[in-house]
Amino acid sequence: MHQRGQSTVEMALCLPILFLLVACALDVAQVALDQARLWHGAREAARVAAVDPDGLGIRRAVREAGVEGARIMVAPDTAYRVQGEPVTVVLRRRGSARVPLMRPLLANLTLQARATFRIEQP
Repeated sequence: MHQRGQSTVEMALCLPILFLLVACALDVAQVALDQARLWHGAREAARVAAVDPDGLGIRRAVREAGVEGARIMVAPDTAYRVQGEPVTVVLRRRGSARVPLMRPLLANLTLQARATFRIEQP
């Protein structure tokens, strides 16, 4: 009976594959978390833009929502905002991967979130 170490060898062969699958799943979960942060940041920035035309307040709201490295677009521009009309904030950010196997899959991924609020201040 020469099968005493067979399960150990099988485990040693399968364990790296299992770790790689778990790491890939964690990368996908990180992308989902980044998207949720973008949605939250866009909502917070649109809320601030609706009551305060200051661009610094909008940037601060995005940063406090935990969003790093996002491009912020606000429409309409401060000079064209009218009370009662909508203001829209769009955040865009490149996706990122920590596992080398996932980098080619996520290299062209752009995450985007959009939020619109009605302007409250003239």
